[in-house]
Amino acid sequence: MHLRPPNQMHLRMPSEEFLASNVELLQDWIVEIADGANPQSVVDKLNDCTFEMWLPYDGDRFVGMVITYKAPNRPCLEFLGAAGDVMNNYEGLHNSFVALARDRGCTSYEFKGRRGFLRAFKKFGMTERYTVMECRFED
Repeated sequence: MHLRPPNQMHLRMPSEEFLASNVELLQDWIVEIADGANPQSVVDKLNDCTFEMWLPYDGDRFVGMVITYKAPNRPCLEFLGAAGDVMNNYEGLHNSFVALARDRGCTSYEFKGRRGFLRAFKKFGMTERYTVMECRFED
């Protein structure tokens, strides 16, 4: 399946061939997206279709991976995480995210990221909903 908005940035579901030929890269990105959680739990939810994996392309150039799921209690497509480099094509990425969210029956999308992503996406209507805090300590 391909979702292509009017610009060149678009999302594709990975083919079996793509998955087989990019195992190491995708495993590394899943570990990054899991962000300290068990990466196998992400893989399990991909396998049971709770999560979906999408590949952003800028034209024909593969630029990353996003993992999504539909929020359980509201019409929002949540992006569990993303990895790769979209080369600052945030407008194209935003348009692709909107197209995917609409295709999934959602009226919004959300993701967590560093403050720089909020600055990049603010011009598309992105607002800050949460404050994420972390306390690291030694045992």
